[in-house]
Amino acid sequence: DTEPYYHPTPTTATSEEDDELFAGPSLALYAFEPENPNELRLDEGQEIMVSYRHGQGWLVASDPATGEQGLVPEAYVRL
Repeated sequence: DTEPYYHPTPTTATSEEDDELFAGPSLALYAFEPENPNELRLDEGQEIMVSYRHGQGWLVASDPATGEQGLVPEAYVRL
């Protein structure tokens, strides 16, 4: 007998959970320069507060030091 090829994916990040809440402090892994007015600038090592996953690889976050809020790339942030 061979094992089935199908391996179920983890249930922590499905497409139905794109707006999943992640409220809490997170760390910027890389600097990010906004290209649009609704994006938040990040400095490497900066602590931010993530509100939720916006979808398509973006998070809604705020900078506790300035109160600014905007979108940041999820790949740039350690949740």
